[in-house]
Amino acid sequence: MEREADLAYDENFVKCYNKYHSAVLSFIYKVIYNLPLSEDLAHDVFLKVYEKNIDLDADSPRTLNFLLTVGKNGALDYLRRRKNEVRKYGLMHFDEVVLNDDLYKEIEDYYIEGEIISTLHDTINSFPENKKKIFVEKNFRNRKSSAIARKHKTSPYKIKKVDEEIRVKIREKVKGLYVSDSN
Repeated sequence: MEREADLAYDENFVKCYNKYHSAVLSFIYKVIYNLPLSEDLAHDVFLKVYEKNIDLDADSPRTLNFLLTVGKNGALDYLRRRKNEVRKYGLMHFDEVVLNDDLYKEIEDYYIEGEIISTLHDTINSFPENKKKIFVEKNFRNRKSSAIARKHKTSPYKIKKVDEEIRVKIREKVKGLYVSDSN
């Protein structure tokens, strides 16, 4: 008896499939505009019905409405998933660009920093040893002009003049890294 019921269900299912498959496929296609995917989703509609043993009446107008509703829900679920995937991919892509942009800025900053340090080093080393020592003590060891003057047996005025001379030279050299002569 159960076998006869299963055969009757299968026959009814095949009848519904043959009658409504093209309508379900056409409806889903109008939602997502992708024929191969529409075919897969239409197949999924009938697969769900079969797996859940839903008894359909091939002659009832409600059957088509039910199948179209299941198809619409499947298509909308697909579109939602697709939209989320695209959004996530877009965010990943944006993060990747931001990271790359930050990396390039860091490299550029290191390059500029290296140029400044190199220019500073070369400029300070271009002065005579006594002036170089005065500048280093004043600017890198934070000693006062009067203390440096006593150590080098000169006046604080002379210390300030040496410091200013080297600072002016450093500004000229570093300015050349950022300002072109054509401006």
